[in-house]
Amino acid sequence: MVSRTRRKRVPLPLVGQSSESRSSSVDLQLTKNMYAESNKLGGKSETSFYCMPALVVATAAGNGPCRGNGVVYKDKGYIVSGNGFYEIDSSMSATIKGTIGSVSGPVYMAAGASYLMLVDGDKGYTWDGTTFGPITDPDFPANPSSCTWVDNYHIVSEGGTGRFQISDLDDPTSWDATMVATAESRPDNIQRVTRFRNGDLTIIGESSIEVYNNTGNVDFPFEPYPNTNISFGTPAPASVVETQAGIFMLVEYSNGGYGVAKVYSETPEIISTAALEWQIQNLSRKSDAEAFAYTQFGHLFYQIAFPASGRTFCYDDKTGLWQERTTGGDRHRAQGHLYYNDTHLVGDYENGNIYSLSMTDYTDNGEYIERLRRTATLAGQGQYLFVSRLEVECETGVGLVTGQGSDPKIMFRWSVDGGREWSNWRKASLGKTGEYGTIAVWNNLGRGRQFVFDIKVTDPVNVVMIRAFADIQVGV
Repeated sequence: MVSRTRRKRVPLPLVGQSSESRSSSVDLQLTKNMYAESNKLGGKSETSFYCMPALVVATAAGNGPCRGNGVVYKDKGYIVSGNGFYEIDSSMSATIKGTIGSVSGPVYMAAGASYLMLVDGDKGYTWDGTTFGPITDPDFPANPSSCTWVDNYHIVSEGGTGRFQISDLDDPTSWDATMVATAESRPDNIQRVTRFRNGDLTIIGESSIEVYNNTGNVDFPFEPYPNTNISFGTPAPASVVETQAGIFMLVEYSNGGYGVAKVYSETPEIISTAALEWQIQNLSRKSDAEAFAYTQFGHLFYQIAFPASGRTFCYDDKTGLWQERTTGGDRHRAQGHLYYNDTHLVGDYENGNIYSLSMTDYTDNGEYIERLRRTATLAGQGQYLFVSRLEVECETGVGLVTGQGSDPKIMFRWSVDGGREWSNWRKASLGKTGEYGTIAVWNNLGRGRQFVFDIKVTDPVNVVMIRAFADIQVGV
């Protein structure tokens, strides 16, 4: 015979991040295409979930794919799509300005005062606003693997070595074979050259990071800061992104394992969770990771994709929470980012589309977006929980005028065995246009020693998850 306590209404553990750990019995939280925002100054809940932006075609640039992050130079935006070097103007028209010798793989660009420079791992190219062409100086380094611009110097790493070289002042068409240095702290190959937020040159190797400043030395102007070596590097050069908060990147620890770090001082911050590091460790390939970052509505997002595994993760630097990004249930389509003309533009990983990140559209160029939150586990102290009612409070009355989404649904299912088996999906209404009093309720969920809840919307409507409650009795 089972005895039960009096039924209680308890808050559901809605708030959290993607945290699928090694054991689903411990934690299997999941957040897809939603981000959390803290309501510190009051509101119905301390934290709510909002939609991540949708992809809306802004223009097209050849056949694609987009090959890395773009730059702004002389009031125009520039990207590489396929083997084409494209200029984007304020009307969002993309015009090809030249071609490069490769058709795939990451491309790195750096804009200086008089030139824009790019490298594709094989050659270097320059653009001065009028002429695009390859760098022909015989002293230009072989296998240019990445580039940056610091203190009016264009700087290039030489692939497969620990060497980097600097151009003549403000002139990436002219190189001196004596203006070469080697990263000193460890005998590893340089993966990426980039800048710290204060303008210092940052040399990222396979197993170390060094920071250099411009001392004005006539023999070679850049010298490493003493005692600033960081004892990990990156296996994925295209995962490195410079932001106002620091440099984000995938890292490989010297004693084994992978994580994600934010480097902003001599003491970097590991921002990946143990659960995420478990996920990354089990991906088929790490060196292909590509990333970009953008700031929207006060949130700095770092988005990293693993193409071989078809996974995309996204970190919110404001809340410190991770989520997954998908398009139509698969890898998120965005690859490469350019902030231009007050618009966030991203490319596509397999075609020439250039999208804007829209907060007022709710499909990725017509493909559905799965907005999902899997809660933390609700468990008693070894006792049965009898759940008689679940209520999820969302913004309602969000239905569209016609078509899919005119009568939008929110879907729900639950598991009582750590996600090994699930109930069937149940649906409730999010409210047609103007039906603001709609409440999503499900009754008679049965009993279990633990409950995990999936809450999902795939209709193309604005989704805001505010809070959730369950009516529970505890049984012995």
